[in-house]
Amino acid sequence: GVQTCALPISLPSLARTHATVTLQLIVTSDPHLSAGSSAGSSRPLVVLFGKAVEVSSDDVPNTRINSPIVVLATGPGWLTLQPTQHVTAAGRVSVPQPGELGTAVFDARGSPTRVGVASPVERAAGRIRDGLRTAASPLPRGPRGLLPGLVDGDTSGLSPDPVAAFRTTCLTHMVAVSGVNVVKT
Repeated sequence: GVQTCALPISLPSLARTHATVTLQLIVTSDPHLSAGSSAGSSRPLVVLFGKAVEVSSDDVPNTRINSPIVVLATGPGWLTLQPTQHVTAAGRVSVPQPGELGTAVFDARGSPTRVGVASPVERAAGRIRDGLRTAASPLPRGPRGLLPGLVDGDTSGLSPDPVAAFRTTCLTHMVAVSGVNVVKT
């Protein structure tokens, strides 16, 4: 069972030791490819934000926590997750670099185990985003990724060059309609 431990177990303390853990987290952002990754590469790096709600390891029993976390993953299934989904995954936690968001970085090993479905609103938004990506698919590579970003903030199809150009010109707000900003990774 899940317990609340008298010992002060926190994600930052586990991150300082680069602990290997199993996390249950709630996805809080749309997953996107890291700069330099592409959907066609053999192991694209997926980045997403979440809230870690439970942690366990060989040394730590199942313990409830509440910590924002940045997830880095290369396994299948991460790019299709939606905000509000609960997932479980194994991996290593580490301390974020200066300027990175979250209390820890989670290097996920393998695919996530889905624990729950996204909320009805997020599922509907996901269907709209999928439809827009399908509608934009005949366009050349640049506009194909840019159109969904401009219309609904879906930056998952943007390649690194436009992302860098938006950052350089301080125009990241152009693709943040849904509240998802192009994040420095």
